[in-house]
Amino acid sequence: MSETRRKFLKSGAVATLCAGIYFSSPKLVFGQQVFKNENKGKFETPYEAKLDKVFYYTKATFDPYLNTEFRVRAEKMVTRMTLVEIKDCRPKVKPGAKQPSGECFSLLFKAEGELSFVRTIHQVEHDALKGFSLFLERVGKEDDKEGIYYEAVINHMTE
Repeated sequence: MSETRRKFLKSGAVATLCAGIYFSSPKLVFGQQVFKNENKGKFETPYEAKLDKVFYYTKATFDPYLNTEFRVRAEKMVTRMTLVEIKDCRPKVKPGAKQPSGECFSLLFKAEGELSFVRTIHQVEHDALKGFSLFLERVGKEDDKEGIYYEAVINHMTE
């Protein structure tokens, strides 16, 4: 039975991930350092992530810009998108469990055209917010007659 290159690479990646989890090395699996002592087992936010403005944005930052235009750079093209929904995504907590602090929300954009087929971080621009980075993923059906939608989730939750 012949293996395709894609299957081979996929199985190799899964095996590496499983081995990293088995040996409990967060640096190997997730590429991040672990805090020592009092924050044992928690990941440190990379310094580079703190440099992007979106790291400090809250749901309230985007509220005034609902139904306004954003521009997204994908490869060498600029696609115009409209922010159509801002939704809270707080996790459901079991009764008696501690509610995590912080904020988690999603932004739903309706695009004029399709972004790159690659799931990646895109450069987003807005007249008021200026430029920032977002990981955008296409949501909805491929043959959706309503348009093309992309979602970004911003998670600032802490225990």
